[in-house]
Amino acid sequence: INGHGPGEMDISYEPFLLFFGRLEAYKGVEYLLTAFAQASSGNPTDYQLVLAGPGDLTKVWVGNLPARVELRNRLITDVEALDLFRRCSLVLLPYIDATQSALIGSAYYFQKPVLVSRTGALPEYVNTGETGFIAEPGHPTTLTRALSAALCEPERLPQMGRAGRQWYDQQRVEEEEQLRALYASF
Repeated sequence: INGHGPGEMDISYEPFLLFFGRLEAYKGVEYLLTAFAQASSGNPTDYQLVLAGPGDLTKVWVGNLPARVELRNRLITDVEALDLFRRCSLVLLPYIDATQSALIGSAYYFQKPVLVSRTGALPEYVNTGETGFIAEPGHPTTLTRALSAALCEPERLPQMGRAGRQWYDQQRVEEEEQLRALYASF
């Protein structure tokens, strides 16, 4: 992927997981931090968790952050967001309540697999084991299992990310065809 022609993105899979967005209770940040601490403690790979976004973390987490957690508690610029998505290995959406999220499409666009909670429409966009992982909302044990699966087989993540991009591209084609058919019917 790196440097394969003009206009192509420089994509890498660096050893960090990305939570991107406001640090709110409904996004399951406390469960993510608990699960990450458990999953990374017995894992030989030195993955880092990056929490990138504004919010009052003290409303969802008391005490020190677990080891290898980087907090970027601010509004993230577009340039920084692009850099994070290009370099992360996995995008995390451990929400305990949500209807949908544009972050799944963003992750797939950047060829990144996702880990989502089974809430709202989020699981509809994930082919388990192919484009990402699904955990139960508000359940650190299943979240820990999914994180452990991702961390134990980091070589699978690029393959899953490419499958996510293929899914994304196919969805765009289907949406365009549907719009053309709709417009042609007028």
